[in-house]
Amino acid sequence: MTGNKHSMLGRLHPTQEKLLDVLKEPESDSMSLRYIADRVGVSSPNTVSHHIAQLEKKGYIFRDSVTKKISLLKNPVKDIVFLNVYGLAECGPGGYFTEENILDRLPLPSKTFRVTEDSFLVEAVGDSMSPMIEEGDLVLADKRSLAENGELVVVIHNETAKIKKFFKEASGIILQSINPAYPPLSAYIEDDIKIAGVVTGIVRKFQPKAVI
Repeated sequence: MTGNKHSMLGRLHPTQEKLLDVLKEPESDSMSLRYIADRVGVSSPNTVSHHIAQLEKKGYIFRDSVTKKISLLKNPVKDIVFLNVYGLAECGPGGYFTEENILDRLPLPSKTFRVTEDSFLVEAVGDSMSPMIEEGDLVLADKRSLAENGELVVVIHNETAKIKKFFKEASGIILQSINPAYPPLSAYIEDDIKIAGVVTGIVRKFQPKAVI
């Protein structure tokens, strides 16, 4: 049997094979991207960053969302996408999610959840979307700035991120909760609302109840 062991496992680009070998070295944590670029034979640190992201996507490494430390995974996991997790109250200036607002990064199987590199997760707060979405659930969304009537969206409204049903009418935009205890929110000027993404799935956190 011929071929590099990394290539057989995950069909790695030759640069990614070299990069993976460098990352296995004990002193790799202290290496600069420029130094790594020289080691693997590329001209730009940005190219190194790209290939690191690809190694993570292919399940060879994991990057800690806080320390940025890279850990090598013993058994490469196929079809895994690492998604940013944002808190609903953690939206950046102008209503956009930023790197500073990331709570965590979680791996999801891309085929099971149909996730892409533009997908992200937000942690639900409150019960306005109950029973469909409960507090603590992770809501999966695709990054989009437009939505169709009736779609669930992650929106920035009055500088706060919310999950609501979206409706566009002649008088403006309506953000509808599922829980009837919450009245709909209206925006008469379209710029009052910025759609961050359209909801595509829910990852429910299991919360066992005490058995008496």
